[in-house]
Amino acid sequence: RHANRYLVVWQQKGGTLWDIHGQQVHGGGGLYQGDITIAYYTLSSTAPSVAAIPNTPTNDKFLVVWETHYAPGDRDIYGRLVAEDGTPGTDFWISWANGVDESSPSVAGNESSLQYFVVWRHPQGVVDKPIKGWDISYGGALVGQVAEFSGVNADYPSVAAGPVAPAGSSSADPA
Repeated sequence: RHANRYLVVWQQKGGTLWDIHGQQVHGGGGLYQGDITIAYYTLSSTAPSVAAIPNTPTNDKFLVVWETHYAPGDRDIYGRLVAEDGTPGTDFWISWANGVDESSPSVAGNESSLQYFVVWRHPQGVVDKPIKGWDISYGGALVGQVAEFSGVNADYPSVAAGPVAPAGSSSADPA
């Protein structure tokens, strides 16, 4: 919040492959610094999503997630923290399974718990819970267990975090 900036992310074709790029924008308009290359591999990376935790105790404020294409019908979900100054951290796997087409990642940042929550589509044949989710710490560590949601043929998950609870209140709902 003190920096009053946003991070915009997108997929961009570089030659025959798709990469993930980003750009910070001032809260009042106008670009901050230059293009940030977030994912550039020998494989295509698509469908980025980004969230912020503006009050983390480190300089890492944004989490960018995306799908990486290993083979037709076999995508994995990756993530990378991006610091407030625009420096990309080390990328990490969020979900990987050989031959499973994990796709459509979405992420939200929760200021109260200082965690991100990532959801994605994880089809497993005829299964009634093809949407999965996982907590990620503000430092990029996978936390707890994978959560499973929804019904048959569910697709395109999205997630949002609620507001920070007022001081002195208690709530069993972490949103």
